Amino acid sequence: MSLFREIRRTVAQRMMIDNASEPNIDLLLGLLTYLAWGNEQLLSNSPKLLSRFTHMAMTIVFDLRLNKPLHLNPNLLPKQGDASDRAHQLTGRADARPTLEERRAVLGCFVMSSTVATYLTNIDAMQWTEYMEQCVQVLNDNKEGPLDDLFLAQVRFQQLSQSLPPAAWCYEDLAKLDSKVPVAFYFKALESNVQRTMAAIPPQAQQDGVVLAAKYYAQLSICEMALSQLTSTHFNVGFQPLDALYSCLNTVKLAFDQFFQIPFSEYVGVSFPIFTQFSRSVVVLYKLSVLEHPSWDVGLVRSTVDLNRILDRLLSNVEQARHVGFDETDDNIATRTIKIFTAVRLWCGSKLGASAGLGLDPNMDPGGEYGAFEDSSAFEALDDVWLREILSSWSD
Repeated sequence: MSLFREIRRTVAQRMMIDNASEPNIDLLLGLLTYLAWGNEQLLSNSPKLLSRFTHMAMTIVFDLRLNKPLHLNPNLLPKQGDASDRAHQLTGRADARPTLEERRAVLGCFVMSSTVATYLTNIDAMQWTEYMEQCVQVLNDNKEGPLDDLFLAQVRFQQLSQSLPPAAWCYEDLAKLDSKVPVAFYFKALESNVQRTMAAIPPQAQQDGVVLAAKYYAQLSICEMALSQLTSTHFNVGFQPLDALYSCLNTVKLAFDQFFQIPFSEYVGVSFPIFTQFSRSVVVLYKLSVLEHPSWDVGLVRSTVDLNRILDRLLSNVEQARHVGFDETDDNIATRTIKIFTAVRLWCGSKLGASAGLGLDPNMDPGGEYGAFEDSSAFEALDDVWLREILSSWSD
């Protein structure tokens, strides 16, 4: 905790107070590392700090002009010197060609901002640009190791996920699609994009857990479009939902299976993107578990992947992991995770009519003596995300 506070203080000092210190690539990489592994979504009493740190990372990208190629714009105030002098003025280097590290940094900032924007509703992600596409191609042609394959796969799947309408938040979005084009066409085209992206990944990387998690995340984004279509007041009469729904169920099962392959000893290193991937899986499975549709069997859903058991398993795993890789302070990451997902488990159990697993009375008030909802720091931490905004909207 003291380290996290020191990181926050240093970033604030460098970005907002110390005018003599110009942001640089090292500060950006450090900030992206903190966003990915700092567990700000768990440790902060205000989840909005996550979006503020993301905005800071984006600001550094813009300040360093990492999101666009160098343009010697004649409209800039003229300054004596040749082109290399101008390049140094804009980039801080005499050589204006972006390094591989800078290209990775801008793509990493895109992934993190897109992930945070999915988790929170008070931030917009960086927009994908033609220059970012060029960065992907350059890195693909100049890989420095197998981790570049994994990173580029994450970028591609996150790009695909971000290109979808935010159906998880706004059920009306599909109504904006061209009504002359069947909705099923969009789903098939998007799934084809997922398969093409997967096929372009080197075979040795295709079964990596990071790649599979990113793939399932993109597929779950498509699933949420299908679910949103079913609840939209602009329902497309030509849309056949069963295939899409069973595909959702299969994908969410695969996503949970992949998550639970992570050893307990590695839980301490679970990144924020993995956290959001698990969260999205919970959201989709909950929706499938309560969906009221004449052709949909919620009993089949619960017998295939039971959300209560999934959450029980997570809580049990984290409880075991806290004795392996976490520190023993009361306010550590494992403790916060248990508090938050205990609240989620109680809430889902009350809606799905099952409290088995936690040893709870099925008639118990989830906000009563167990205090799960009375711990505002645990419950309110998800206020901007998916527990109240999304799950509750499917229970009205």
